[in-house]
This record gives sequence, C-alpha cells and structure tokens, in this order.
Amino acid sequence: MALEFFEILDELMPSIERVGAYFRSALENLARKHSFVKEVRGRGLMIGVELEIPGKQIVLDAMAKGLLINCMHDTVLRFLPPYIVTEKEVDSAVKTLSKLFANQKTPSLGEAVLIVERAFQAGHVGIRADVFMLRCASRRMSTHLDVLADLISKPPGIETSLV
Repeated sequence: MALEFFEILDELMPSIERVGAYFRSALENLARKHSFVKEVRGRGLMIGVELEIPGKQIVLDAMAKGLLINCMHDTVLRFLPPYIVTEKEVDSAVKTLSKLFANQKTPSLGEAVLIVERAFQAGHVGIRADVFMLRCASRRMSTHLDVLADLISKPPGIETSLV
C-alpha cells in the first residue's frame, strides 16, 4: 500500500509544485494589500502566512466560510490543502481570505497604548504604557504591533531590555 502511494505521489509532484507556486503567488499578492502580513513562506502545498496580529479569529471565520486552515504560534496561518487541489479551488480560498483580511482591524498606536495600560492594570503584562511607548520609539522594534506581540508573548514579570 505504501509503495503504491509513492507511485501516485510521483505522478502528483508536478501538479503539487505548480499549484503550490500558484497558491504562494496569490497569497503574496494578497499580502501586499495588507500591512499586517509579515511573510508568506512554504514549499509545494505546505504554506504559511505570518501575521502581525493574532490569527485565531481569522481561522474561526475561515471555518465558518468553509475554508479549513489552522494557526501556529498565534500568528502563523498554515495551509495544507490536499494534493489534488486545483487552481480554481485556490482562487476560491484566496477570495475568502481576501474578504477576511479586509475585515481585520489592526490597532493604532493610541489604541495599542490603551490595550497595554489596561493589561498592566489587570496584571497581564509587566510594563506600563509609558514604557511601551519607549519601546515603540526604539529602533529595535519596527512597529507598535511588533512591540505589542512581544509583550503578549511573555508572561508578566519577564522583561526584555529597551536597548
């Protein structure tokens, strides 16, 4: 049985590479339209889209629309379509993602400061909003979303240096 699978896989490899490249290209085009997409990566039909925002709600919304994806490490959407997926099905998936991405709201710097201040008061993060602002101004963090993601990923009491 396993040997028969490898024979079938050999026949599918050209299609897997072609459709995978098509899928990555479509996702890269989508990424250029949304600033919260950091990177599209993968090989063949195993593709990841790294976000600057949490991906859980996107996954839930995608499932509600009939698109099955998952999220790794809170911010990486992972796509593992079947080997027999077609370009038409990829187009449908990307169209669904496009609508979901268009509905995403990334917090402004002011909103992020309020999020951090509330989280600090509730004991969820270990820094105050003024320190958050300093981190945003430092050259080591590219955007306030990077700083916010860094804070969310660390439990209270664990600090990173500002320089």
